[in-house]
Amino acid sequence: INAEYMGILVSRSHNIHKMSISAGKRKDEEVEEPSPLQGIRKNLVVQEAKIFNDAQLNASKCAQIITKILYLILQGESFSKEEATDIFFSCTKLFQSSDAHLRRMTYLLLKDLKIDPDNSLIVVSCLSKDMTSKIDTFRANSIRVLSK
Repeated sequence: INAEYMGILVSRSHNIHKMSISAGKRKDEEVEEPSPLQGIRKNLVVQEAKIFNDAQLNASKCAQIITKILYLILQGESFSKEEATDIFFSCTKLFQSSDAHLRRMTYLLLKDLKIDPDNSLIVVSCLSKDMTSKIDTFRANSIRVLSK
């Protein structure tokens, strides 16, 4: 995932924008709002990811948690083998959702999460269904993840 796409993702998910200060200051002086992802902690995000296992998925909440995980990865945060495996197995359950945005986020997470090579067969198994899907977006994204 590149930094430009992550910037778009963060701004889309949280409506980050710059606001100018007009009271007594020049227009070219702008103050950037702090990122809503600034200061998030890895251990809390790993705990939040457990909602991926819930029987009733909340697609928007799951997408926010995936955004946090991708943000941490982009910031250079590394997940232990156990943490990455837990997140990985939890996120494979998100393929049950028909929400297109959540599926797209799940593909991004699988693509960028460093997992144990022994678990790669599970990725292939999860994505093989999407590779034969009638929905073009699912087919294209699953092939992109597998080509990684």
